[in-house]
Amino acid sequence: MRSRILLIAALVNWPNLSGAVPQPAHEHSRAEFQFTLDIPFADVAPLFGGWGERAWIDGWNPEFLHPTPPRDQEGAVFEVGPGAAKRTFITTLFDLAAGRMQHVFFVANVQVVKIDLCLNRLGARGTEVRVVYERTALTPEAGVEVRAAADRDRVQGERWKALIDRYWRGRQTGSR
Repeated sequence: MRSRILLIAALVNWPNLSGAVPQPAHEHSRAEFQFTLDIPFADVAPLFGGWGERAWIDGWNPEFLHPTPPRDQEGAVFEVGPGAAKRTFITTLFDLAAGRMQHVFFVANVQVVKIDLCLNRLGARGTEVRVVYERTALTPEAGVEVRAAADRDRVQGERWKALIDRYWRGRQTGSR
């Protein structure tokens, strides 16, 4: 009986027998939102690349490292923000015809973020937009920031819709 208990104890602790110290879990979050635009798919899709977002996000001014001249494409690399807040983005998917875009960005020593966008045609004049943010803290201490960012991500749908609608109205009237 004693040998059975020792065997069970050894199996339960098997990962620790090597002397490896368990690593603390890094915070991971997933936040999703969606919204509908009364704008044709073909006009909306290009707005979700690093370069295209300049049209509807005030102050968004990405510095493209690749390609030159700047344009949205799979494999594009660009940076946004000053100093320690600088984010380095990689466009990992950019398929306008399918309405699929994906960007990954890094904030040094803080987090890695994947942004996945899926657009669906709603007839000839509408587009549904679904956005998923996944964030992973790079240190246990960064977990607080990841959780706070995820809370902000969840409520961005109305803001994004309003900004894109404002851009579209301005484009239609020639004021932007």
